[in-house]
Amino acid sequence: MVLIEEVNTISSKLKQQSRYHGSKESLLSKVDSIVCLSFLNVMNIISLAVPITMLTIGIIKRDKCPMEPRIPLFLIVTSAASIVWMTATLVLNFIKLCCVALLSNSIKTKVYIILGIIIFLFCSLTMCWMIVVRN
Repeated sequence: MVLIEEVNTISSKLKQQSRYHGSKESLLSKVDSIVCLSFLNVMNIISLAVPITMLTIGIIKRDKCPMEPRIPLFLIVTSAASIVWMTATLVLNFIKLCCVALLSNSIKTKVYIILGIIIFLFCSLTMCWMIVVRN
């Protein structure tokens, strides 16, 4: 319900801007990108529940795992990397969604590159960690 109201509010603001800036195609592409990024942000927030749960279980059972003592460490490291990765993705989507008109092109490019590098590093860290832990 809140998401629909938010989309309607953004849509009305874009309609007001389109009176000053022109074509309906650009308005539709802006609305489509806003709806798509909003949906992706909601899904990203929902999917944060898995790493938070992994982190909680890893911390609670840190010294108490009878089968394999490395499992809690695996849970803690993997979930921490996933949380940072998902948070960086959320920040990147938020910048794309809200701050595109406010920032200059050079600042946007620098922010995109920095956040992209952070996302890549934590994805790589998670993948390497899974390979190292198996051996």
